[in-house]
Amino acid sequence: MKKIHFNTYKKLKNIDISLSLGINAIAGGNGTCKTSILHVLGNSYQQVKSTDSRLENSDCLKVINAINYSVNPKIESLTRGDKAKNDPAPGEKGAFYTATYNDGTSLSFRKHDSRAGLKAKSRYSIKPTYKSGAKESLPAAPVIYLGLSRLVPFGEFLDDDKISNQKVSLPQKHLSAIADNFRKMTNIETVSLKPQNMGSIKKRADFTTSTEGVDSNTISAGQDNLLIILTALESLAYYHESLKSDEVSESLLLIDEIEATLHPAFQIELARIFEEYFDKFDKYGIQVVFTTHSLTLLEYLIKSRQSVIYLMDNIVDVLQMESPDMLKINMHLKQISHKDIYIDKIVPIFSEDEEARFVFRILADQLARNSTGMRQALSIFHLVKCSMGSDNLRLLFGDDAMRQSTISAICLLDGDQTEDPSKNIVALPGKNSPEKFIFDYGIDLVNRDDSFWREDTVINSGYSKPFLSKIKEPYSSLLKEAENKAAEGLEKDGYVRKQLKSLFNDNKELMKLILIRWANDDENRAELTHFYHSLHSMFLKVSKWHGIPNELWPKTEQISWT
Repeated sequence: MKKIHFNTYKKLKNIDISLSLGINAIAGGNGTCKTSILHVLGNSYQQVKSTDSRLENSDCLKVINAINYSVNPKIESLTRGDKAKNDPAPGEKGAFYTATYNDGTSLSFRKHDSRAGLKAKSRYSIKPTYKSGAKESLPAAPVIYLGLSRLVPFGEFLDDDKISNQKVSLPQKHLSAIADNFRKMTNIETVSLKPQNMGSIKKRADFTTSTEGVDSNTISAGQDNLLIILTALESLAYYHESLKSDEVSESLLLIDEIEATLHPAFQIELARIFEEYFDKFDKYGIQVVFTTHSLTLLEYLIKSRQSVIYLMDNIVDVLQMESPDMLKINMHLKQISHKDIYIDKIVPIFSEDEEARFVFRILADQLARNSTGMRQALSIFHLVKCSMGSDNLRLLFGDDAMRQSTISAICLLDGDQTEDPSKNIVALPGKNSPEKFIFDYGIDLVNRDDSFWREDTVINSGYSKPFLSKIKEPYSSLLKEAENKAAEGLEKDGYVRKQLKSLFNDNKELMKLILIRWANDDENRAELTHFYHSLHSMFLKVSKWHGIPNELWPKTEQISWT
């Protein structure tokens, strides 16, 4: 199945559920119709008949039907306990949903009154709407549905008379594959796997082991559940091998609440087994779709780039989370913002002075407009209020022990300094001290007919070219004085820097407007992008030390200029 578009089905309204060819996890809170999606998937295929021309050997169908509890179930059989005649959309007419299959074909499904006889209660089934005159039919593929009945422990089933062994079983090759995977996960060596019926509740495996006191009747519910899943998986592999060599294989394994009774380590190992099968999709053609509430499993699947569909209850309908990641999922589950999640966690940033911090705040805010990750990281960046020369900061961050333990932080130097990523050192843009770099750019705006001076924000703040021209005179005098001191062999940096800082702080609002203009000047885009990547890299390097996951500002995120 490639996609299901729901017009209306319970709370699924005008929503697309897209599926990958391999693993698909459907997650979300209670009442988000996760299980209903599994029901719809099972309803969208018909059973493969023994006369199907694609089959080389039809015996596989007898085996699959015999050893698996629910094969190609229809919605009415899965929801027979529902009230209100099983109607998933009372009062609605027309197509409930449209299924788009892997070959690109589509079928729409509507409700159908399946009442049999005049006295029978009315009950709805969901059937395709075929085009008039068209030779359409429901695609045929094996679908194995594993519902929650698979979790009933053997020890709690009291009707011994209804326990029986099946006469048919998988070929030895497939039984061995089940036993091997079960042993890898549990360290239990099974002997003589045989399919067994537990009345009308479920179908499982009967076996003995070489370990005294351990057999199919004494294993845990989780181990029993695991065997049922592995059996279903291998059943579909058997179906594939029964097809003619030139036929395309397609089958579905649907599992409700896959993590139930399974230890988190089992969940991950089971996902890895699925991946092994799906690395050979061309060989087996198995598509697995399961529901889950397991954060452990979701994190693993997201990291391994498997398909995760996360649904959110919106009272009257269901919303789908865009590009789900663990940060978004945790935020949704806890109903809090990222700032609240990491309220007691920070990433320290050391800088030379307040002017550097002023520049950082403004540039970071401009970058955050074009980067979700940067916007989220801003809430946990902590600008340490300190005044330290670049030499002292380099000495501090050059101490490996301090940098990697006590003071895992980012060092922010002025633009006239050299970056050193190995020591967590980044440099501001501008290739000069903050005050000189902004003054120089402002003067450049005076010297050219720039639209900056016609912006409403600038005009309404009382600034103009003549205003900056007045500042230009004392600024130029300071630069001239510095040159004279240098010619006389006198110390200049401290005195001039102090005077520039004073001039800068006296005109801070104008400096802010000039800096914002600089950040939005296309000519500076490359320099600002470099600063973004440098800061991003340092965040990824130090954030985990402070207990902040990289998902807050993902490694793969690139700034998107608008």
